[in-house]
Amino acid sequence: MEDQAYQSSDDEDFGIVSMNLAYGHHDVKIIASRGELPELTDDALTWGRVKDTYAIDYPVDVVASSNGNRSPELKRAISGLRVVISDEIPTNAKWIVLTLGKRSQALTLPALSALPYGESSVELDCTGSRGVKNAQAAIYTLAGEEEWTSTAHIAVKDATGKVITSFDLPDVTLKKNRMTVLTGEVFNRQNGFTVSLDDAWDTDKTGVF
Repeated sequence: MEDQAYQSSDDEDFGIVSMNLAYGHHDVKIIASRGELPELTDDALTWGRVKDTYAIDYPVDVVASSNGNRSPELKRAISGLRVVISDEIPTNAKWIVLTLGKRSQALTLPALSALPYGESSVELDCTGSRGVKNAQAAIYTLAGEEEWTSTAHIAVKDATGKVITSFDLPDVTLKKNRMTVLTGEVFNRQNGFTVSLDDAWDTDKTGVF
């Protein structure tokens, strides 16, 4: 890499990045993310916990007469699964564990492609949702393709790690720039899950099973 620049949302000039580029053609890679525990190497940018992430490969030609200002529009680089638990969270529940069978937590450099999928999980503290219906939990993945299908698994554990309930959700459809929303009972498994797509990201598809 010829040059790198970093910003935090705490910076006064957040969103305005300055770089010194020599005359000629440059491919500028821009990534903006809420992800936690980022680790940058020469080959990849990896997050300990993936959250909303945008990226763009932005070509820049620098000539003597060019205006140095650019305004690239970043594109969302992730997909997500949100589970809405329609029944009440029991008082002994401590953790909700969501697992995706095909999930990526890193972008390759310089290509900005999602690393090959693997199975991984997030563990979310649900103490504050005890006794509540329609509690939500979400897991995000970098999108290696526009649309794909993955297995998913939901588990709820108590403070000692004992599993209170656990089951698989096969054939969950994930799509870049979409949040797949599964709504249903987790502790009284008499009904199936209702599936929808969060229209806060993209609005052209919904579904029910």
